[in-house]
This record gives sequence, C-alpha cells and structure tokens, in this order.
Amino acid sequence: WIPVTNYREALQQIAFACGAYVTCSRAGLVQIYKTTLASELSSYDETILKSQKSMSQSLTLKTLVTGVEVTTHNYIENTDTVQLYNGTLAAGTHTIIFNAPMHDLSISGGTITTSGANYAIVSVASPGTVSLTGEGYIDTTQVYGVYNTTLDSTVKTNVLTISDATLVNASNVEEITQRVYDYYQMRYLQKVKLYAPSAAPSDSVLIDTLYNQQIGGVVEKMTLNLTGGFTAQTEIVGGVV
Repeated sequence: WIPVTNYREALQQIAFACGAYVTCSRAGLVQIYKTTLASELSSYDETILKSQKSMSQSLTLKTLVTGVEVTTHNYIENTDTVQLYNGTLAAGTHTIIFNAPMHDLSISGGTITTSGANYAIVSVASPGTVSLTGEGYIDTTQVYGVYNTTLDSTVKTNVLTISDATLVNASNVEEITQRVYDYYQMRYLQKVKLYAPSAAPSDSVLIDTLYNQQIGGVVEKMTLNLTGGFTAQTEIVGGVV
C-alpha cells in the first residue's frame, strides 16, 4: 500500500522497495535503473582526469552508521466498519480521499463509480446527505535490523531507522535493510568543481582526490553553471581504491 501522495513520493516508495534509482538527468525521460553501490563497482562509467577538475575540492568522512533498522508492513483485512464520509453533497461527481487503506465500501445517497484503497469517486443524482463507509486493514509491523558487531565498545552507537516505507514486508525486508546498511558504509564524500563534465548524476566514476589517492564512487549531486563556462559543483560518494 502507498498512501495518498504525489507522483514523486510514490515513485520513491517503489524504487526504495525494489532497489532502484530514478533519474531524468540530461534526458527528456524519467529513467529507472537498478541501484549499484560504490562497494560493488569493478569498473567505472567515467574516469575524471585532473584537467577536468578545479583546485577547489574537499574530502570528508561521513558520520558512521553502526546499524540500520527497517520496519515491515503487513496489511490484513479486518471487518471493522469505519465512517469515511457523512455530509451533504451537491449533485455531481465527488472524490473522497481516505487517510488509511480501505476495502468493501458501502454508500447511501449516491453511487460509487470508481474506488481504490485510498479513494472513492461518488456520483450524486440530487443534492442530499451522502454516507460512505468501509472496512479497514490491520497493519502488522515488525523491525528488522543489520548492525556492525565488530566495533569497539567505545564507538558511539548510531542506528538509522526507516519506518514509513510501506512497501517493505517480510519477503523483502532482509535484502532492503542490508542494501541500506551497505550504502551507508560508503563514507567518503568528495566535493569538487568539474569543467565540462561528461559524467551525470548516478554515474560511477573514478577520480583522483587528496593525498595521492583515488575515490571510486557514484555521482550523487551536480549543480550546473552553464553561463560560467559549463562547470558543475559535484558530490561523489564512495570509497578509497
């Protein structure tokens, strides 16, 4: 179940559950690809040369995440009747939105023309009182966690929790939680200005960094400046190779 929301957030719920990312960078299409973590890379889409970089760059270590906990959602139909709407409606068609998933809808004073778990479109022939009821679901939740058990006891615990991913259930939670945990272990963040970059957000790159090292990672953010000679303030997350 996905709550009533906008297209962007609904797509984010789907992508998170199936291990994908969504991009429309430098394209007229919304494109969906399987997520590849920096730790999984054996080759790279682009190698960024020194001539493509400015001298202005920084390399930081992101906050250590010592564990990840993800809540599963298992929706089971119940037979408890809930009053979804009760009021006067003018003649015509009306959309009634629910704040929780519903099933087995029933109406008086109008006709249900279309319905889903989140809404009902009702047709009213003449002005009058309309009453809409339905039966709901029980959301049975469970928390699944992945933790770093090798750390010294002096290391401060920092557990990331995700509870509002409603497409996560018992069948996919283990894979999802491990993927989120693995992502947060890629802690090196390089910020650099690039000149006329061919790389785009979500591309994997190999780039020289400070201290005669290289970062292999994924471009997570680019802010383009076309009027300033096509430069891009770029953020790359990955690990030292």
